Amino acid sequence: NDVGTLVSDYDSTSYHNYHEWTSSSDNQDYDIVIRWLVPEDFNGFDNTYGFKVFNKVSDTSGNTSVMWSMKDTGNAAVSFNESTTMQNSSWTETTFTYSGTPTFNKSTSSARYWVTFQIKLTADNADTADVGEISFRYNRQQ
Repeated sequence: NDVGTLVSDYDSTSYHNYHEWTSSSDNQDYDIVIRWLVPEDFNGFDNTYGFKVFNKVSDTSGNTSVMWSMKDTGNAAVSFNESTTMQNSSWTETTFTYSGTPTFNKSTSSARYWVTFQIKLTADNADTADVGEISFRYNRQQ
């Protein structure tokens, strides 16, 4: 039962659409969960490009952070080569590349497969945690 306020807005100075979480108590979090339907022409993610997440926080000294996680099409957690907890004091595009061999099945006309992305926004009292645009590329089957 976390307590806080989530707003979505646009930063016209830095040109970012974003969601911002703030709280009046310490260490309160909000999860944004996105399910992405894997297309039928999917032939793997472009892990060289990685998964890019724009993020920033108002205070880097405490618990206030943005955290990235992902589940593959088998609903197993995906491991990344980089730390997935972000505490950048200004808008920063952070890149993540996965490690190991997660399962990424492509959808077909008779079976649909989903990848789940999760962004956890955590804020201490009067702090803000912001997440902006997310981008990734996938390879298409020829």
